[in-house]
Amino acid sequence: MHPKMAALLALTAFVVPAIARADAAPTCGRLALALVVDRSGSMTGQPLDNAKAAGSAAVDRLGTSDCVTVITFDSAPTTVVALHPLSDPNAVKAAIARIQAGGGTEIGSAIDVAHKSLLTATAARKKHILLLTDGQSPTAGLQQLAQTMSIEHMTLSTVGFGSSTDEQTLKMLASTTSGRYYRVTDATALAGVFSREVDRVLAP
Repeated sequence: MHPKMAALLALTAFVVPAIARADAAPTCGRLALALVVDRSGSMTGQPLDNAKAAGSAAVDRLGTSDCVTVITFDSAPTTVVALHPLSDPNAVKAAIARIQAGGGTEIGSAIDVAHKSLLTATAARKKHILLLTDGQSPTAGLQQLAQTMSIEHMTLSTVGFGSSTDEQTLKMLASTTSGRYYRVTDATALAGVFSREVDRVLAP
């Protein structure tokens, strides 16, 4: 394959569908949800496939008046789907299906992108981040960010997959923001965890 064509194909893996290009202040109903998914190299293969299935399962729990954004991260965050009302779930799930594994693990910047995105959803009754990671990353600034989110009534739940996560940090992020921490060792269980968590957040 010609090098320029290969580079173009790699770039299109993260093109955001037109349906997912949000306005500056999207109108959201019950929930503005940010799905933040680790796509580091250690997630290659079945773990990432199950993570993508979990993301799609979470989308299936939302209504058309809810808003969603999808952010992936390795050594840097990528907004795969910008925050917008869920008018076309299939378009969001198609974008999730195109996620590919990358490099390292940098959690803080991904949470920061999700935080800033949800700040634009001024009308949403609830603002929630659901983070999945299988690794560890620098922790500087994470507690302060979580405290800021708590003041803004934004919640964060964390899912630690496998045995190499920084469980203490993931628990801290969840507890500081009144979210929940889940430890998952079986990748096939991720979809159920995501579905139950979204249902929990949507409950009155």
